[in-house]
Amino acid sequence: GEYLVGAVSVHNAIGNAQIGTGVIRANGDWTAAVELPSDAQSLTLYAKQKIGPHFSPNSNSITVSHLPQVPQISSPAADSLQAPTFEVQGTLGVVGAVVIVVDSADKEVGRSTALTTAGSWTCSVTVPSGRAVLRAKQIRGGHTSLPSSSRAFRIRPPAPVILGPAANSNQPTTFNLTGNMGMIGATLVVMNDGGSTEVGRTAALTGANWQCSVTVAVGLVTLVAKQLLGEESLGSVARPYKVAPLALIKVD
Repeated sequence: GEYLVGAVSVHNAIGNAQIGTGVIRANGDWTAAVELPSDAQSLTLYAKQKIGPHFSPNSNSITVSHLPQVPQISSPAADSLQAPTFEVQGTLGVVGAVVIVVDSADKEVGRSTALTTAGSWTCSVTVPSGRAVLRAKQIRGGHTSLPSSSRAFRIRPPAPVILGPAANSNQPTTFNLTGNMGMIGATLVVMNDGGSTEVGRTAALTGANWQCSVTVAVGLVTLVAKQLLGEESLGSVARPYKVAPLALIKVD
């Protein structure tokens, strides 16, 4: 641009409407602020300079893209306790966009379907047990928004599964319960009476499969397994057993 002489204007290439006025520096460089229409995903623009009554030819055209607005996470509450798979909900979704949720390493942990209405969105996420710090972004027209503010959650370990012995089988007062879905480093606890009385506990697990010695009273018992790894998991599916008293020893 011609400093103190020229006047630079910026125009929408579709319709040629002026959308900005340039500020020319002494070295000839110029800048202009333009606003992308809210209903447009992209804008092609060009500039020209006027000196007196004369206009320069149009500059080369460039196309700029409108990033989707930043979505926000609204629930669950920050620092709440969640299962490894849970739903994240939020606001400021854009019609046609897909919301993705990422962890602290920017790894995608969940993705919504394309939004058909603006505003609210829901996304199922799956994260490891422990502490998860999540952010949301949205993608529309190949363009990704900036990330939302972070929200942290406490994540339970998965519920263990009891595999044996068979449900409703006859057992002595002390027997071994077996199962899987254990987490390395977790402590597995077996509860009786609907989860109110601890009847067995393992050392720290070294793999997914586990075995726990339990001691229970005579009669019908219902056992539930949980695991502790920072947080406590939900209970397994309950399994009932028929516990018989020890056999009498004949005394002569």
